[in-house]
Amino acid sequence: MKPSSSFSSIAACAGGAVLAACVLFPWPGSRPYVPAAAVTEVLRRIETSYVRKIDEQDLTERALAALAGSLDRWSTYIPPKEYRSFDEDTEGRFGGIGIFYAPCPDGLLLREVLAGSPAWRAGIRKGEVLTHAGELNLAGVDEETVRRMIRGKAGTVLHLTIRNVDGAIRTITVVREIIRDPSVHRVRLFRAAPAIGMLRIERFQRRTAEELDTAMAALIEAGIEGLVIDLRGNPGGLYDEAVAVAGRFLSDAVIVSTIGRDPGSADVRAAQGPARYPSLRIACLVDAQTASAAELVSGALRDHRKAVLVGEPTFGKCLVQSVYELFEDGDTYGALKITTKHYLTPSGSSLAEGGLPVDVPAALDEKTRTELRKAWQEELLSHWNEPAALQPDPVNLGEDAGLAAAVAILASPARYEELLARPEEQR
Repeated sequence: MKPSSSFSSIAACAGGAVLAACVLFPWPGSRPYVPAAAVTEVLRRIETSYVRKIDEQDLTERALAALAGSLDRWSTYIPPKEYRSFDEDTEGRFGGIGIFYAPCPDGLLLREVLAGSPAWRAGIRKGEVLTHAGELNLAGVDEETVRRMIRGKAGTVLHLTIRNVDGAIRTITVVREIIRDPSVHRVRLFRAAPAIGMLRIERFQRRTAEELDTAMAALIEAGIEGLVIDLRGNPGGLYDEAVAVAGRFLSDAVIVSTIGRDPGSADVRAAQGPARYPSLRIACLVDAQTASAAELVSGALRDHRKAVLVGEPTFGKCLVQSVYELFEDGDTYGALKITTKHYLTPSGSSLAEGGLPVDVPAALDEKTRTELRKAWQEELLSHWNEPAALQPDPVNLGEDAGLAAAVAILASPARYEELLARPEEQR
């Protein structure tokens, strides 16, 4: 929101939003109750009478956040300073220089510099310390501030002060470029007879289905008969991308149905035409952090007896959120993300009773889970430029009970078919 905006304009925005959900109270006199007017008056009174001066924009953003947050745990108001990051996460791309860092006493320790990135071409290397971005000393600066300083519109210039491993200080000018944030990675082949492959989907964002196709092309060429899809820790993401991913493995089948506030708004999404990868045995690795769009994919494959689920019961988030950008004079000043629908798996399950059950339990203790996630992230960084390419690096199945169980099931067609054939109440 622009600093020059009048408070009455801000209050009107908040008042308009409150029309959707506010607590009614008696309005003095005989005038009809107008929710927007009530909110406008409250904000005006705070502005003029509160014991200390309140920043108008901050007050309004807190009011909007409280309003949206009161609906359910998934609905929220996204202020302008956070909306760019939200949009970047959804799109899977951002303007940046290609570095990954961790806080250190003097600034930011560079954990990885992507090969070929603007930072790499400028001579910045892993192990160096970024001490300043422009005039800002980065020692002790919070993560969101650092993110806003480092990222920016492609083509803009960033001036950095770097201390190398020998202690020498230099200043570098880097031009930001579009950096892709992969969602499909950890593409591996486990064994030759029968050939079992795997891939990991980190989240569902723009082009996830395309990234899946890139990974699958290499795995199909390797002659796989079974595929492990690792969805552990996947919080969900874009609904349409999840539908597209599920549709890659299903032929002319219902994937998901959604129901909104209006009973007439029910919508059924189905796979269009034949599956691209129809003949594979599939195991989905899931856990208690597998949620939303990731549950949509798991549920569709499970309900159509195309995949067995291995790991732990999923989170149980069967709700769909819609994002509405908020505008003032043509400028985006934030967004409202609210729950607009809930979805059902093909069998009619809403996941309201605790998520998807698994066919084969394989729990991980928290220490092992943390170590695995750290290893996955390190691996992603090392293969960032080609995340969906088939990697030759060996995988130690003994460290990952879920993955070991999934590979064993897929290596035995009889065991796989036995699990798929179980009555629904036993699955």
